[in-house]
Amino acid sequence: MVRINKGAGTPAVLAGKGAVETEKLKKCKKAELIAYAFSSKIYGHATVKDELKRVQHGKCCFCEARVAHVAHGDVEHYRPKGGWMQKTGDALHQPGYYWLAFEFSNLYFSCQKCNQVYKKNYFPLRNPSKRAKTHRTSISREEPLIVDIGTMDPSDHLSFNAKVAVGLTDVGKETIVRTGLNRKELLDDRLQYLRLMKHVAVAAKLDTVEGREALSALQDAMKANSLYSLMIQCNFP
Repeated sequence: MVRINKGAGTPAVLAGKGAVETEKLKKCKKAELIAYAFSSKIYGHATVKDELKRVQHGKCCFCEARVAHVAHGDVEHYRPKGGWMQKTGDALHQPGYYWLAFEFSNLYFSCQKCNQVYKKNYFPLRNPSKRAKTHRTSISREEPLIVDIGTMDPSDHLSFNAKVAVGLTDVGKETIVRTGLNRKELLDDRLQYLRLMKHVAVAAKLDTVEGREALSALQDAMKANSLYSLMIQCNFP
């Protein structure tokens, strides 16, 4: 998980059709909001997904696995549009953050496991009493317990002990639980990659042409566009 910069641009479909839908939603009554069918043709439009893939380098916003190579991936709502849950076993509280359904800053590209199996509608806050429940309340009062890679630096909250993600703060610890960062499949894949990079790190210490090439490869692996870059940064400081 690494921080990204979406820039100032908003895909035209969100600025146009999305803005129109948002104004409709703001006029709906609670029952209408609960029954509302959010159009994936707008928030999940190809231009939106392509832009998210671009700024996230084709990686999942949570686990940093490369999604675009092997799957379509999801357009994930950081603040859930249809309803939210504070903790395990919680009922689904509706409506959700309906006014952010078509807001670009609330959208990320995610693998289906992180989104559909783990995060789902969870959106825990440090102080649930400060939750914004309508568009008339500012979300600025909220203190989310899941890292937002568009506004927060994940390295302030997460680290890695070899292949294992470690929470440095309560935000980091909750993020690991709600996005499944230590699920077996990820641990196995990260371990395999880490073993390879350890060989590269040994070679990088050699004062040879091959050593300098290995050092360059290790430095590249730490960059935001690389697989599991935060894990590599933490293991090879």
